Amino acid sequence: MPSTRTASTYLVILAAAAVAAVTMTALLVQFLGPSEQSLALRSVIVALAGAGAALALVAILNLTLVAARRAPAGHAEDLDTWARVWGEVIDGAPPPVVPRGAAAIASEAAALVLKNMVGEGAEAVRDAVAASGVLRAELTAVGQAGGKDPAALERLAWLAFPETLPLFLRAATGVDTRAAHAGLFGACRVLAGRGPVDRAVPQVARAIADHTSASSNPRGARPFIAAALVASGVRVTALCTQLLSMGVQEEVAAAVFDALGSVQPPDAATLVGDALIAGLTGEAEAAALRALGRIGSVIDAAVPAVVNAASSEHEGVRVQAAHTLAGVKLTDSLPVLWRLLGDRSYEVRLAAAAAMQRCGREGDAALHLAQSTHEDAFARDMAAMTASLPRGTSAALLRKTDWSVAAASARA
Repeated sequence: MPSTRTASTYLVILAAAAVAAVTMTALLVQFLGPSEQSLALRSVIVALAGAGAALALVAILNLTLVAARRAPAGHAEDLDTWARVWGEVIDGAPPPVVPRGAAAIASEAAALVLKNMVGEGAEAVRDAVAASGVLRAELTAVGQAGGKDPAALERLAWLAFPETLPLFLRAATGVDTRAAHAGLFGACRVLAGRGPVDRAVPQVARAIADHTSASSNPRGARPFIAAALVASGVRVTALCTQLLSMGVQEEVAAAVFDALGSVQPPDAATLVGDALIAGLTGEAEAAALRALGRIGSVIDAAVPAVVNAASSEHEGVRVQAAHTLAGVKLTDSLPVLWRLLGDRSYEVRLAAAAAMQRCGREGDAALHLAQSTHEDAFARDMAAMTASLPRGTSAALLRKTDWSVAAASARA
């Protein structure tokens, strides 16, 4: 192995340096005397002895580094061994016998396996982890640490046993950031699992709200909360509905919409649309519009809220409203997008042009028409950059529709 050859090289250097240092010291003792020649030779010998000592020190330091690098390698080998063991369990092997002291590494390997696995294979690993005593050992270790062992909590979060939920809920609102993240993520992972955990949805929602309130940077916690919500799997809709009903702070609401836009469960468009109708502001409104844009549809009752958002003072809200309008019927979307094409913000104009392209041939026709007829010079430039239909096609398409972009522009 490379590390073995490197260690051998440094051992040779160490031996040579030691021989040089001893030899130079002996010569120094031998030539001690009052003559100038002895003084000069003594200086050379002292310098060579120092060089030998320096080489020895370098060799010792590098041997230490080699040893330090070998420790993680051994850890990785153990992880690989236990990962193969859990793989055999998935293939039908019985639960393994876990030696005393190996529970943590076996648990970590099981967590790594479960990061990329769901279904029957994942349940087989969980059953084996419980039957082998690994779960009991991990719970004991966390209990001895007063529930504040972040590494063990992270392993347990991926294992996601229902009986660990109380432990996760306590950790989620603690002062240790790493343990709190592990607790919150683990609680959401438990909701995604099997068993009677539906009644725990309000508790997990409250833990999420409390975790954000206790955070020194609630806005920075938003991506993590969104990821934790996604981890709740089949219960993401129930958990997001519970959070929105609690009137949570803006960062949590935004994370809810981020998660719904990412997972896109069946009722997501209705849930987000109802929230827009009820009234949102700032980042929460922008996140809700972005979620609808990703979902690609807007319930009819929420269309007026989307149109109103296109006039918001918040630039991010106008950008997301433009993208969302691509999922609204053309008679409602294209007049508003025509107006946004001349918005004071470049980002809004760009979003409007992109949304018009997503409206099909009619949207492309409107962009083509805007190149020469839009009242705003910046809008004409944006249309020229983004229109994809050749000249001469827009007029024919526009005549086939029941609406007129020019009339819509005049009304705006």
